[in-house]
Parts: sequence; C-alpha cells; structure tokens
Amino acid sequence: SGRAGLVRAVLPCVDDRNFPAVLSDRLSTGLLRDELGFDGVLVSDALIMSGFVSYRTYEKRMIAMVNAGIDVMLWPEENIFDLVEKAVSWGDIPVERIDEAARRVLEMKFASGVMDKSPLPDDLPEEEYASVSNRIAEKGTVLVMDRNNVLPLKQGEVKKALVVISDLPDKLAAMAKPEEDKRFVHIFKGLRERGVSDIEIKLGGNCLDLLDAELKGARYDAVIYIFAEAQPYAIRPSVATMELVWQMSNTIVHNAVAISLYTPYISKENPITPAAVINACSSCPASQRAAVKLMFGEIPFQGKSSVDIGVDYHSIGEWDKIEYKSLAKEN
Repeated sequence: SGRAGLVRAVLPCVDDRNFPAVLSDRLSTGLLRDELGFDGVLVSDALIMSGFVSYRTYEKRMIAMVNAGIDVMLWPEENIFDLVEKAVSWGDIPVERIDEAARRVLEMKFASGVMDKSPLPDDLPEEEYASVSNRIAEKGTVLVMDRNNVLPLKQGEVKKALVVISDLPDKLAAMAKPEEDKRFVHIFKGLRERGVSDIEIKLGGNCLDLLDAELKGARYDAVIYIFAEAQPYAIRPSVATMELVWQMSNTIVHNAVAISLYTPYISKENPITPAAVINACSSCPASQRAAVKLMFGEIPFQGKSSVDIGVDYHSIGEWDKIEYKSLAKEN
C-alpha cells in the first residue's frame, strides 16, 4: 500500500512457475499493477537471499527482475548499471521500463519531500551539522527503565568504573583495544572527561562473574554494560549477550547502567533487572556522546522509544510483598 511496496512472495495460485515475485511479471505487473491498480514504487527484497540467488545465472535473473516490474533494488551487485545499460542496448529491457521506474521513484521523492530544498544549506559551517546531529541523537536516546533510581551518575563521585562489553564471541576475541573501537571510543572518552580515571574493562563473561567479584570484595562507583551485538535478522539476542543480561541482574551490591547500541529489547529480556537501561539506537559518535550526557544528568531524558517495549513490573510488586522475620533488618 502507499507509494512503495516490498516484493518478496511466491504465490503459486497466480504464477504456477513458482517464481518469486521479484522475478515474476505475473505477480509484480499482472497482479499488483494490472489487477490491483498499484502504481507506486516496487522495491525488491534483499538480492543476496536464497529465494533470488537460487535462480541462475546472475545476469539472467537481474534482467528478468527489471522486466518483472521492480523499480528499486536492495543490495544489487556493483555492475548492475553496466548490465542494465547493455540489456537496454540489446533490446532485452525496453527503455520504457527504465523510464517508468524512474518516474515512480521521482514521484515518491517529491511526495515525501526529499526533493525539497535541504533545510541545511551547502555552505553551513561544519559545527552546525554536528549540532544538528547531536540534537537528533539526544532526542533519540531513550531511558527505558530505571526503577532503582540508578541515574544520574554524579560527576566527581564516579572515579572507578567497570565497563562490560557484550558482543558475539568472535568479535570480542578480535577486540584488542576496546577503548579505541569506533563503537565505544566516545563513551570511554566521555567517562574520562567526567573524572572516571580508573576503568576496568571486561569482554563478555558468564552470568555469575559480577556476583563472584562482589563476593570477593570488588567495588565500583559505577558498573556500565555496553550491548554492542547487532541483530539484523532477529529480535532475540545471542546466548553470549543474554549471559550479560543475566549478569547485570545477578548482583547484591551494584546496580548497573546498560547502554544498548542497537537492539531496543534488552529490557524486555529481563524486566526485573535492577539496572538502568538506555537505548542509544546507534553507535554513531553523536549517540555515544548523548548516552554519556544522559547518564550524568547533563541533558534530560526526552526521547521516546521507537518500539513499544511494554515492561511489566507486576511481578516485582508481588515479590516485594513477601517478607520473612528472619531476614528483617535490625533497627
């Protein structure tokens, strides 16, 4: 619906050849355009996926895709322009097919306003672009939960911090200098600028590591988890990441701060965690700086989550109602 549609299905009832929609003129043109009257932009599914690459050869399926009615391609090979130009010159792709695709894309751009004059002129000073980037990041960085009032951290009082980094094991193994990793460099820089002089860094770990350290006497002014696992194909994190979700909850002394750089669902994985959870939604420098500012209360948490997390604290309230005399604190 609307001005753009993603094309990926196989419908044998329409095309008995069982071609995926990106290769089927009967689906993309016959059904969508001729029967249903859709005149918006047709966007392919990712052209690296098995439903597409199974049809060989590459050149044949690319030409067939254009002829089927696809206007915009996701992840084509770099030679697509030369291939299409050659196919047009040989008459394998009608030039009218290229013209109509271009028309639809331009109409969509005009309708969405992207063809309007940029609000930022070309000669704008570089610092103004940085200012816009920072404002966007600050509004997009969200405090999802802080039920134990962990935040804000107090500048001048946080000298020693534990920073635990979560990522896939192979990426952690290749991480020789975490403080120089572009995904975290501005977080570490921001901590040091705010007086955090003693930073202990741990890469991964199991769910008992922090508790074991506490029982051995380890104490920190702040414990910060950076969840850096990108999840392009699944909402649920890996087991390695879940170990640290549990680790920051399995504690008797520290209440952690968690910064999730990509997935917004860390708090959903354990809604009873005592940690304060921040969704940065990006590892770009502006988002890293915003996360640090927000941790130290330098700017307010004003962002809204892009997804409905819906953390339910009912079980916490019910658990807190249970009391035992033998565990009561002495007056």
